[in-house]
Amino acid sequence: MARFSVVAMMRESSDIVRRFVDYYQALGASEIFIYFNGPPDEIPLIPGAIRTNCDADLWARHSDLPLETLEDRMRICYRDCHPRCTTGWLLVCDADEFVFSDRSLGALLDTVPDEVDSVGFPTAEAVWGPGDDLDEPFGSTYFRVPWPRDMQWRLLRRPIYGSVSALMRSGLLGHTAGKHMIRTDRSYTLVGGHRTMRGDEVVTKPASGLSKLWAGTYVGHFDAIGLARWERKWTFRLQKEVVASGMGRLRREQMEMVGEALARGEARALFRSFYELSSVQYHALSLLGHAFRRENFFERASAVAPEVRWTEPRLQTTPTPS
Repeated sequence: MARFSVVAMMRESSDIVRRFVDYYQALGASEIFIYFNGPPDEIPLIPGAIRTNCDADLWARHSDLPLETLEDRMRICYRDCHPRCTTGWLLVCDADEFVFSDRSLGALLDTVPDEVDSVGFPTAEAVWGPGDDLDEPFGSTYFRVPWPRDMQWRLLRRPIYGSVSALMRSGLLGHTAGKHMIRTDRSYTLVGGHRTMRGDEVVTKPASGLSKLWAGTYVGHFDAIGLARWERKWTFRLQKEVVASGMGRLRREQMEMVGEALARGEARALFRSFYELSSVQYHALSLLGHAFRRENFFERASAVAPEVRWTEPRLQTTPTPS
């Protein structure tokens, strides 16, 4: 099977980094590159991770690139990692993103035509639903996926989501752009968070358009790992410790609402309205093909091809910048 590596820039607690490394090791990753974007002594070294501290030496090696925003730093990390990678493929993702499928990722990569340089996966956003414990980090076993038809979204968004729908893009609160993998034996002009370019050409192709074998392959985005981490993430951004220039209007409006809720001590209520589905909501979304449940998410990571246990909607989504 094709061998692949993983790269992520992150500033997370050691338990979240450990979960990330354990998951991708179980999925079959040969190398897991962690670029730690915080004080080096903030967490210990994590076994199984190839760690690089995001320090002055790293930035100096890539002084031809800007270093102002979170996205700038990520692009430097991906560029730095590319020549270090010893496998045929490199997955670019974040600490809260986990590619999943009911087929072996390595075996799927073997089916990619040689002329395809990069493959992209659509987003499935993790949320809490009936039977989930809202107070358990990573306790969300339900996933919602982007609505592919704009007219349907405009007609049904308020009946299903109410006022929260005004903050959503195609049914998601986080990014709808998905994530991607690149072949490492080729050169690129830019390796970004959601797509890769050579000159003015986007070379990332949606995996779902390559073969039916890729149906059911997503990047699971745990936009809200848990209440405490969610508050911490937004606090960093509100205090400008993390400058995410790629945030669109809807994401900035979310940030404003989070800031107001934190100031009033109402963060939990807002968190529930954002990321908890009622039975009625889930029933409606699943009937429309826009949500499904995947229990025992992390235990199901496997380098071999398990038996297909469930089916879900097949989306023809092309990654676009968030």
